[in-house]
Amino acid sequence: MSRDNRARYTAWTNGQSLDIASPGEVLDGLADSILADGVESSLTKALHHGFSREGEPPTPGLDNLRDRLRAEERSAVSDLAAQIDDDALSDALAGTTDDTLRRMISALRTRSTSLIGSLSGASPEARAAFGSLLEASAPAENTQAIPDRLDGLVELARMERQLRSLRSVQEVNVVDLELLERLLGQDAGNAFSQLIGSLQAFTESGYVQSRDSRAVLSSRAVQKIGDTLLQATLNRLESRAAGQHFRSERGHSHEPAGASRDYEFGDPFELDLGQSILGAVKRGGKTPVKLDVSDLKVLDRETSERATTILAVDLSRSMGERGYLLAAKRLALALTTFIRTRYPHDELLLIGFSESARQVNLQELVELQWDRYGVGTNVQDALRLATGILNSHRGRRRNVVLITDGEPTAHRDTTGQVVFNLPSSDETVARTFREAHRLRRDGVYLCVCVMSTQQQVTTFGHELAKQAAGDALVTDPDNLGADLVITYSRRRH
Repeated sequence: MSRDNRARYTAWTNGQSLDIASPGEVLDGLADSILADGVESSLTKALHHGFSREGEPPTPGLDNLRDRLRAEERSAVSDLAAQIDDDALSDALAGTTDDTLRRMISALRTRSTSLIGSLSGASPEARAAFGSLLEASAPAENTQAIPDRLDGLVELARMERQLRSLRSVQEVNVVDLELLERLLGQDAGNAFSQLIGSLQAFTESGYVQSRDSRAVLSSRAVQKIGDTLLQATLNRLESRAAGQHFRSERGHSHEPAGASRDYEFGDPFELDLGQSILGAVKRGGKTPVKLDVSDLKVLDRETSERATTILAVDLSRSMGERGYLLAAKRLALALTTFIRTRYPHDELLLIGFSESARQVNLQELVELQWDRYGVGTNVQDALRLATGILNSHRGRRRNVVLITDGEPTAHRDTTGQVVFNLPSSDETVARTFREAHRLRRDGVYLCVCVMSTQQQVTTFGHELAKQAAGDALVTDPDNLGADLVITYSRRRH
């Protein structure tokens, strides 16, 4: 298999070969986390919490090992306490004035794992004194095992410190793998090796690159995520279409492109009967011919006119807190892949907006977080910027897709200054509608995607679309991608 499908890692297993997640599998497992929080934060979370792999058991993180270590600590303290005569230990407690010894004796009597921290932090002399006290308080047959048990507690404390201090995959040398395996078993060592090996292979694969001392996704990684998201979107469309009847729908009267093509959900159903039957014959070779959905061919009446589409994404606080920004990023990546593969001569441009709007590229959008410092949702500025950009793309089909979850609460006044109003003011709404009307006047199609079911928000979305003679979609994160792919396809036919 290729490296991207299956990698091997041996450095942490003394030559024993382990199956680990390939860089592509790690990217798939962390994609949403990376889009939401960035590469560095996502890798830190994966290090501690693990990550999922499609068709494979989850890869556990350091939290799992720490949980196992704490369970081992509880067991070790209980086992030590069972070796000691409690009455003798009580007498020893009453007979000492040393605070360190008293803390350790009290912890052992209550079987508290705080004993491990106290023992680990004690001086060699205090440890020796505690050991002697325990040997004096234990039946004769148990005294020989006490030094080893105390050493085991100290080793548990050392391993806990090592795991706690491990903050990135680059710091793996702080962990003593042999000690980990001695304390928790070979499977714990393997789990650690698989986790570190997977994350190291990912960071070294070319999917991650350094920019301004930060880890970011490479363009190759962004494209792969887009490919995966588009496939998931198409799968969702297939699920929607299952069991539905086809319906005839007249499209725009473009001339056929001279060929037929496979039917795709959302296409105008202008069947090329001859090619459809021929496909069924080739597939089945029997009579009577039975048509399957996969046999259907439609006349390719796709316009040769090229299109420029602007995706304007609301970056306000609510979009981030509700997870809508992640859905918008996923859409941008899927739509980019869809256009690149299906309509390679089309162009997708991106705008981000909160209290003001600015153009961003796809790489920037992937890394953008919601605006923690901006105040307001300035839809007017987003439409104003989109109009200005599209003025240089005349002679093409021009579209604007606006994604928002709220009413406009900011606008630019006649001096260009941003004015904020909460709740939304009549002036803000009027200026926003004016920009939508400019799109209509310039022949630009507007699709407003409303990520809310609140009546006042959906009412605004529909009215905004009406001002531009466009469309409004009330959608949600799960359906945003599928809804927009259908809308884009229909606009292109």
